[in-house]
Amino acid sequence: MMAVPNCEVSKPRRIKALLSSFLKGVSREEKKQSENKEVISEPTEGDDADGFADGFVVVDEISTEQSSTVQPLNQELFFNRVETFSISSWFAKPDEVSPLRCAQYGWENIDVDSLKCVSCKEILYGGLPPKWETDSYEKACKKLEESLKAGHSKICPWQSNPSPASFLEVNLVNTQKAVDDFLHRVASIRCFGTSIPAVDLSCLQQVQENEDVLSRLVTGVLGEEPTSDYKERIELVCFMALSGWSRSSPEVSQSPTMSCEFCRRNVGLWNFTPFEQNAKTTNEDESEPTAKRLKVDKGLFNPIEEHRSWCPWTKPASVTYTVRSLPQDKNQDNNTPVRPAWHGLQVLLHERSSPNKQGPLTNKQVTPPSQAWKAVRRITNFWQSRSAAQKT
Repeated sequence: MMAVPNCEVSKPRRIKALLSSFLKGVSREEKKQSENKEVISEPTEGDDADGFADGFVVVDEISTEQSSTVQPLNQELFFNRVETFSISSWFAKPDEVSPLRCAQYGWENIDVDSLKCVSCKEILYGGLPPKWETDSYEKACKKLEESLKAGHSKICPWQSNPSPASFLEVNLVNTQKAVDDFLHRVASIRCFGTSIPAVDLSCLQQVQENEDVLSRLVTGVLGEEPTSDYKERIELVCFMALSGWSRSSPEVSQSPTMSCEFCRRNVGLWNFTPFEQNAKTTNEDESEPTAKRLKVDKGLFNPIEEHRSWCPWTKPASVTYTVRSLPQDKNQDNNTPVRPAWHGLQVLLHERSSPNKQGPLTNKQVTPPSQAWKAVRRITNFWQSRSAAQKT
């Protein structure tokens, strides 16, 4: 082997790059044999300041490893991290440290109350004291929330470059995408056929709606006029799609299974009463005591309660859509309660299907006064010029 001349640290890096071609490099396989070599230590007394030691080039493993794991804009990898969390290993945590929040900063769940960064491999313990110890519980929650950012190594990019906040919520800003996603979920659930479960519609009352809203979705959004026998079934399909459920990918399960994109919850339809069986049983047992009919209700699928507690579908969306009240409606309360995201989607779909209806869908943003004033001036100038032309 050719002798390597001694080079000063101040020499240009291109010279050392040339010299490195005569040196033996450490292979990736050798690096992977020891976890200690994932983080490069400070050079010792016998080492060159740039990482050259005894004829070896020390490879910066972090830079090559992070190039494949630090992809904050990759939504698929984001949900892969979310999917590592389970009820048994990340239980009863506040929304501030929900699996979505943890995945936003590059953490995945590796054990009970334990997180690991996919890039710097730091371990973060997330155990919390009992809730009845109010002061200590709140302090621990706050510290854990801060650790999602500060718990990384100093050179880890995740602490300053997390995934976008839009990954954590239902997108109601892009209305066309929201409509297309809804129609896609409807089409996927329809494929279940006779396996479609009977659905609990009681959650409609919590947002002061009734079953008529589902009928309007079928006729207005889907553009269908189903027969009486099929009408109720397609309404239930719309409600499940409205709540964020879709058919699971065949790669996940060959059995009839529905899943949520956000909370990664998978539910097997065999755990619920099929719609046709429930309708038949209800008609046959209308004269039976209430206690017997309640046994049938235990098998109903509740599209809202089946989500995990931190799922964005059950939380308010960042952009709240409201229906503009009519001028004569003076008794309407302007302080309307904040609705969950699934109900916001219902309002959006309803207004998109009836654009000529009074009370169009609007968001909280209003036209700037300067633009409004320019519009008034244009209208005024138009009528003034028209009046002058008529006089002449």
